[in-house]
Amino acid sequence: MDFLQNFSYWTIYTLKWIMTILFAALYYFIQRLVLIKTVKANFVKKWLNFMYLFLLILSALALGIGWVFGNLEKGYTFSRIFMGILQSPLPIMFLLPVAYANSKLSEENKTN
Repeated sequence: MDFLQNFSYWTIYTLKWIMTILFAALYYFIQRLVLIKTVKANFVKKWLNFMYLFLLILSALALGIGWVFGNLEKGYTFSRIFMGILQSPLPIMFLLPVAYANSKLSEENKTN
């Protein structure tokens, strides 16, 4: 990690945000691919889109509000929490059981 000492604080800070966005995008595409391959219901893919968009907006708002009110550290903390969710398997861990339950309910409704 000694090579990081060659960079300024702001360079590392900027690179951290770029990497955060890149990894969130990578997780989005992987989760979308898994949903396309495993789930027939289109609403689940729409919910994944909605979750990512919503959490990205919340992240930007948290950072912006922190900047506007002069408390960038708090805004950054909340922003990182929201971005952390996007860089994790949490969205798909929520959506796969929802899709499974929906398919079971649909099958049950067809038999009745």
